[in-house]
Amino acid sequence: MANPNLSFPFVQKHLKTPPDWSQKPLLAWSDAYPADCRSFLTEHYEAFDASVNVFNVVGTLCKLFQNKTWLDLLQDGSKIATNLDELQRNPDYYLNLVSRVPAMQFYTTDGLSFYVGHDGNHRTCLAKFFLFDQSKSHLHSVAVEHFLVNWPFYAIYKQLKELIAVEQLPYELTAASQRIGCNDGVGWRVVLFQPSLTLLYLNSSKTITLNYDQAQAKLAEFQALTNASTTPKPSLWKRLFRRCQTIRIKASAIYFALAVFSALPLLTGALTKEVFFLGSIVYITLLAKAIWTWIKEAD
Repeated sequence: MANPNLSFPFVQKHLKTPPDWSQKPLLAWSDAYPADCRSFLTEHYEAFDASVNVFNVVGTLCKLFQNKTWLDLLQDGSKIATNLDELQRNPDYYLNLVSRVPAMQFYTTDGLSFYVGHDGNHRTCLAKFFLFDQSKSHLHSVAVEHFLVNWPFYAIYKQLKELIAVEQLPYELTAASQRIGCNDGVGWRVVLFQPSLTLLYLNSSKTITLNYDQAQAKLAEFQALTNASTTPKPSLWKRLFRRCQTIRIKASAIYFALAVFSALPLLTGALTKEVFFLGSIVYITLLAKAIWTWIKEAD
């Protein structure tokens, strides 16, 4: 079956000389706004009658169109032909303030890069090409949702989460964002949130709540503990050699005492079996004690 989109001169022209931006793949909204970062939302701003620079629309919520280019969508989009018929009948739809049913939705996390929401992928595609031809940039009367995230707090959460998992620390970490207020007016609304972390001590079932500064301090504490525990321990021989230097005075005193004791029979001329036996016992005992102390202190 022939592709109906290719019958339109509008499509043929742009396929023949495609703009550079039309060949960039559409990014995924889930990459810009991951599910686990929603617990770090601080503001959710909605504008129901806004304007968007269509050339700042870089991606979409719809998985079907992600990683495809705007040119792909113009050529193969299932609703392009229908919307092109509407464009030819009413070009003002893309130029003026008009009611859009269904609404065209755009999401953003920074106010600069926008993603098509639940509806409007095909119309956004046509708007980009049509407004490009008209040397215009903005599409009006659209809905915009701005999700403001505390990204530094989110980054600390990810580091803590990874550290707990890798080091098998006895904690469980969760995040939540509590609604703390709301402001609204004609055509807009902003909901305010306060993100926080909850750290559960698995050994005692104790829980503590952490704000950004406290989470940052806890991360530094955990990193210090894990760094200390992972510092490589010197080998036994190195520890023995190092310890030998610190106990040299002790060893010298012991050896001196042994030498004096061993010399007593010679000095007194009383080299008897009893003295020799007793001296041997003392000598062996002191020597064994010296060696044992040496090893224990080195360990």
